[in-house]
Amino acid sequence: MGLLAKQEQELLRKQAGTLDGASRPPIFNTCLARTSTWIASKTPALMARRSGGRSAFIPEGNWKLKGCRPVLDGSTYPLELLPFGATRIQRATIPFGTLTAESVLRELLGYAFMREHQLPLHARPVCVFEYRHAGETPGYCLVLESRGEDRIEAHIAYPTCSVAELIAAKRAGKAAAGGTPLGTELKLRDVNLWWYVEEKARLLCAMHFHGGFRGILNSNIGNDVLLRAADGKLALCLCDFDTFHIVTLPGIPTDHFIRAFALHAMIEVIKGSLSIFDILDIPQDAEPAAIAQQLGASYFNKSSLWRAYARRFEQSAHALGWNPRSTRAALAAAGRTGVAAEVLASCIVNNHYLRTMDSERQVYYPHN
Repeated sequence: MGLLAKQEQELLRKQAGTLDGASRPPIFNTCLARTSTWIASKTPALMARRSGGRSAFIPEGNWKLKGCRPVLDGSTYPLELLPFGATRIQRATIPFGTLTAESVLRELLGYAFMREHQLPLHARPVCVFEYRHAGETPGYCLVLESRGEDRIEAHIAYPTCSVAELIAAKRAGKAAAGGTPLGTELKLRDVNLWWYVEEKARLLCAMHFHGGFRGILNSNIGNDVLLRAADGKLALCLCDFDTFHIVTLPGIPTDHFIRAFALHAMIEVIKGSLSIFDILDIPQDAEPAAIAQQLGASYFNKSSLWRAYARRFEQSAHALGWNPRSTRAALAAAGRTGVAAEVLASCIVNNHYLRTMDSERQVYYPHN
């Protein structure tokens, strides 16, 4: 518990009764080690499919094992952090294949938070496994009972072209590339875009204005899950809370608090938005504010999620009695920061981002 802030500890203790493990499936009553008996058997003890780089999914019971790929070679995964009140992204690393003790706690904290505020949940924590090797703990695996694994990213209508073809089309003054008009937001297949952005904006706003934030990494659009009921009705859930944290909202916030809050919220919305299909030419010596302005001019005008969220943000702030002028000024200031520039760069292809790539010119856009 010492890994969590005071307000986070209080909430987790309050919701501890929901984490009693009474309904844990028998299969998880013992360690899931790959024993010689399992190896020798012609019939697998269980069948699982890989789900991301460090997780697996067992369809038999809709069980997700998060952090079940222990590696002992010291491999790590990059982690971007924005502490509340900070104006620069801090970079750290986490073990590649497993969860840390803090990551497990924050997953449980996110579950407790969503229950506390009656927000939809994608999965229920079942139990935790600890890995042991040579007397040490290289990490943990969290088992969750999932309600479904239909990620929104599977419904994104990606352009059928390479980045090189996109650049060539832009230079040639063409209106489209790969069947997608330049300068437009990507579309969704089999999902109503209006419903999706309105529902996601509602969930994010409710979470933020109760003080909950998933962090940069977990706010990625790939962590949106669609749940379909027997009658065909869709529901949307947010998942992945291993960097989740809670901020206490003051009764009468200062302008400084509102600015920090607006930046935190904006970054998570941008990270969870559909990409804008375009290539922007940014000068090599451009300052962060100039980069943010150029990228923002495209994103803030064309992102359907941002428009839906910004409207709800101002309504929620007004309901809490926040100064409207301070709220609007905070959002405007957040959009000019270097933090915004960095996150916007993963939403719109641009040569500033391309210049940061290594000599192999490998371009990585998270879930986009």
